[in-house]
Amino acid sequence: MPPAIMSVPCTMDLKFWPYDIQKCQITLMSGTFDGFQVNVQLFRNNSKIYLSTFTKKDHPWKILEAKKVRHAEKVEETREYFIQLNIDLTIKRNFQTFGAFVVVPSVAIPLFLMIQFILPVDHPKRLLIGFVCSLLVMMELLFIKFSLPKLGTSVPLIVSYFSECFFIVILTIVLSSVLGRLTHPTNPLLDFPPPQSVKMIMKSPLANILCVGSHASKVGLSGKALDDMETLDNRNANYSHEWLLVAKVISNMFFPENDWTELSEAISFEIKLTLYQEMEIV
Repeated sequence: MPPAIMSVPCTMDLKFWPYDIQKCQITLMSGTFDGFQVNVQLFRNNSKIYLSTFTKKDHPWKILEAKKVRHAEKVEETREYFIQLNIDLTIKRNFQTFGAFVVVPSVAIPLFLMIQFILPVDHPKRLLIGFVCSLLVMMELLFIKFSLPKLGTSVPLIVSYFSECFFIVILTIVLSSVLGRLTHPTNPLLDFPPPQSVKMIMKSPLANILCVGSHASKVGLSGKALDDMETLDNRNANYSHEWLLVAKVISNMFFPENDWTELSEAISFEIKLTLYQEMEIV
C-alpha cells in the first residue's frame, strides 16, 4: 500500500475552545478487494501507533493518544471477508497565544469599564470609555470569529462571555447617556423635581450606603437646595441638582453590579478551562 495523505472530517465539541481536546475515529476499509486479496495485519499485533516519526512539533494539533484496531467483517452469503482498520485519535489544540489575545482582554475590559463608576455621573468621558470598551469587545469577537473552526457542535464559552460583555457595555452606554442628559445643568431633560417619596428614600441612610451622603445633605424636600434662601419669581426652577442625586444612586447601584458580573464571568471562564484541562489529563 503506497503512502498517502488523507483528509477526514471530525465532529468537534468547541465548548472549551481553544483548550479543547477532541476524539476522532478514522475507518480504513477496502470495498473492492476482500481479505483474501488485501489482508492488512497489525505489526506484531500491537495496537499502539508510534507518532514520533510522523508528527511535527509546530503543528496546530498535538496528538495525545493514538491506537488502531483491526476487524474482519464477514459476508454471510459468501465466504468473503473484508478487513476494517479503525484508528482512534485523541488530539489537543496547540494555541499558545490564546492567553495574550483572549484571556487578558477578558479581564482587562471589565476593569477598564469600571472607570465609568469612578468618574462623576455628569462627566463627559464616561461615554467615551463606554464606546472604547464596545470597540474592544467587537474586535475580540471578530478575532474569535476568524479563529474558530467552521465545524462545531456547541458554542464556545469565550463567545458566550464576550457576547454578554458586549450587551452589558451597550447598557452602560445607554445609561450614561440618559444620566448625562438627566443632569444637564443648563438644559435638563426634566423640568419637574423627583417624586417626594423618591427624595425621602434618597435622604435616608441608603444615601450613605451608596456613597452619596454628602450630596444628599444638600438637597431639600421642597425641590430646592437647602442653601437657597430666596426665590426669584421670574426664574424657572432648576431641579438638576436633585436629579443628579437620583442619577448618582442609579449609577452606584448599576455599574458595580455589571462590572462585577463581567469579572465573575471571566473568573468562572478561567476556572472552567483549568478544571477541564485537569480532568482531561487525568
